[in-house]
Amino acid sequence: MFRRSLGFALLEAMVAIVILSTAMFATYSWINVSVQMLVRADEVMTQEVLLDEMLEHIQLTNLYEVSSGEHASGDLVAAWQASTIVEKEGKNTRGITGFYDHSLHRIDIQVSRNDQVVADYSTRFTSYFRARDPQREE
Repeated sequence: MFRRSLGFALLEAMVAIVILSTAMFATYSWINVSVQMLVRADEVMTQEVLLDEMLEHIQLTNLYEVSSGEHASGDLVAAWQASTIVEKEGKNTRGITGFYDHSLHRIDIQVSRNDQVVADYSTRFTSYFRARDPQREE
């Protein structure tokens, strides 16, 4: 009669080790990718905060007087440069010249860390300035 073995055979143990190591390798790879994505998401979020602060600052800046600047947050530095695309005399829909002139500016933004460029962005802003004084009737 046949005797039943009470333990694992060498072949069964090797198959179990291969299956276990494959599962552990897959888990490690998944965790590694997750950590890399979390680090990348943190970098992007930090850049977003920096850009939001900088764009708020640019909105308060008179682009006719100041055409470049820098804004720092932590180890990131965002340098911006404005160039005028179109400048128009302010007129209403009836063709009457108003008190303000308008312009469209292109803002180029370069984000860097330790003097290495991390990202480049570009946006447009409109600005205006009072070009004419109202005529006073006396």
